[in-house]
Amino acid sequence: MKVTSLPINPFTYSLLHKVNAKILEWDLEPLVGKALYSKHHSAGYLELKMYFDKQNEYSKNEIIWNIPDYPIAVETINYKLEIQEGLSAFIKYMSALRGESMYLTFEINDIAFDITSTMKRPFENATIYALISCFDKEIIPFSEERIKGIKDTTAWLLERNEPF
Repeated sequence: MKVTSLPINPFTYSLLHKVNAKILEWDLEPLVGKALYSKHHSAGYLELKMYFDKQNEYSKNEIIWNIPDYPIAVETINYKLEIQEGLSAFIKYMSALRGESMYLTFEINDIAFDITSTMKRPFENATIYALISCFDKEIIPFSEERIKGIKDTTAWLLERNEPF
């Protein structure tokens, strides 16, 4: 018998339950959220905007990447894929909760990461935290100082033109 593990953090996703009522009441007007996921050997910061795009003629979900392509060489971080997986899970969750197909546009406006991260999936978790932040900024508090430190380190490495 072969066993395959699923790389999902049930705790992170279970936090969505805390904003169920707000998700149900959401009028699909633009919301902005930001969050820092920071655990031992794993940190990622994400800032996003989400909304229903009335001009989207085809019913589809979209991600607009308002960030540069970062040259991340660390094998454990595939930030775009992690963000996509977090957003995809949220669309499924929201569609199930509201009982209708949801088509949203997401703008990824800022990210930062700790280059010493060796654990997987900081951006999937940061994405879910940022989505929760769209509905309630108080559920998952974070330190602006910690974000500044991560951003400063990321900027320093980019200036040196070295892959992370």
